[in-house]
Amino acid sequence: MEESLKFSTTHIDSDKSLEDLLHQKTRIVNTKLELIALAINERVGIWKRNLKRIEEDNYRLAYMLDKLARATNYGLRKHDEKRVFYERIFDLRSQVREEDVECWRDIVLVMRDFLVAWEAHEQAKAKAIFLDE
Repeated sequence: MEESLKFSTTHIDSDKSLEDLLHQKTRIVNTKLELIALAINERVGIWKRNLKRIEEDNYRLAYMLDKLARATNYGLRKHDEKRVFYERIFDLRSQVREEDVECWRDIVLVMRDFLVAWEAHEQAKAKAIFLDE
């Protein structure tokens, strides 16, 4: 009789340990998911800030180009001086495209990690439900 009590107590302790382990894994994976979501949000924030700065540079260039165009109309400047401004505007448009692509690439890489962590989270939840039954 003493032996059967020992076995059932060990079995209960083992179930409790397994349950604690699963809950701990779920918490860890949940934290990973939250951190990955924060990383994605931060990357989108960086992308938006960079696009805003590029847009501000573009407005400044357009303003300077407009002033130069007026000066060329009055013969104070040469038309070929505008070429540098147009080149810079085209460079800024290229930077916008590069920012879009880099942001997308970064997010796709992080999303892979997110999906792996989410799958682990769901598996841990399913195991916990299975053990609770």
